[in-house]
Amino acid sequence: MQLMSINVRFLRLQGLTEIGSNPHIARKTHPVPLEVWSMCIWLKYRASPAISVTEYLLRIVRYSSLEKPTLLAAVFYIDLLSSCYPAFTLSSLTVHRFLITGVTVASKGLCDAFCTNTHYAKVGGIGVAELNMLELEFLKKVDWQIVPEPSVLEAYYKSMISQDPRYYIEPDTNA
Repeated sequence: MQLMSINVRFLRLQGLTEIGSNPHIARKTHPVPLEVWSMCIWLKYRASPAISVTEYLLRIVRYSSLEKPTLLAAVFYIDLLSSCYPAFTLSSLTVHRFLITGVTVASKGLCDAFCTNTHYAKVGGIGVAELNMLELEFLKKVDWQIVPEPSVLEAYYKSMISQDPRYYIEPDTNA
């Protein structure tokens, strides 16, 4: 089956822009429990960032020249952490940091060329030291297993497309 190219705007990761649509993405006024993310860095924010998740993703895509699998991997990471740590949830206080961390990690795992942490931190609106700590903690939590199988990314791609009537998968004419 040949996958149709999709518009980058679709890859705004609808599931992340509508926090609460996934059982692992909860609307909460408090951050991820301490036993899940053992870093104070995830817990120190008491207010949501002023930028929406959609705007934040568009900013990351615009200024970091991301490859599409990188964004799919960010969704995969949510499921990966949810399976390893059932208490894992994203909230309005943590989703932005999770996204910039996930994109940073995914870029390094999936792409031949990627930006520096200094660049990702600037795009994400956080300090480079903070991003370095978030990245290291994330890598430890997933036991450094950051590269999903191509079939897994394809399944995530198909799932996202199937949820939006504007997109479809073209039939494979070579079969």
